[in-house]
Amino acid sequence: MVPSGTITITETVSKNANWDEGPEVMIKRNLMFGNLEYAAEVALKCGRVAEAFCIAQAGGEELFSEIQKRYFASQKDPFIK
Repeated sequence: MVPSGTITITETVSKNANWDEGPEVMIKRNLMFGNLEYAAEVALKCGRVAEAFCIAQAGGEELFSEIQKRYFASQKDPFIK
């Protein structure tokens, strides 16, 4: 039961479930070749934020900080900024 006065917001981002086409294939291929920087960048640009941060974490502190900086710079919501 949702308390009265509570606002529930749901947002869906269309994501390709097939990792053999679209931007997902670029993420997959770059992961396979060890190019974590580009894989994280593509993931972030196509709305796969969780994937972008997971990939960036595997790439080390510098890559994680860069992806984090790009993510916050792209946000329009003042709460997140």
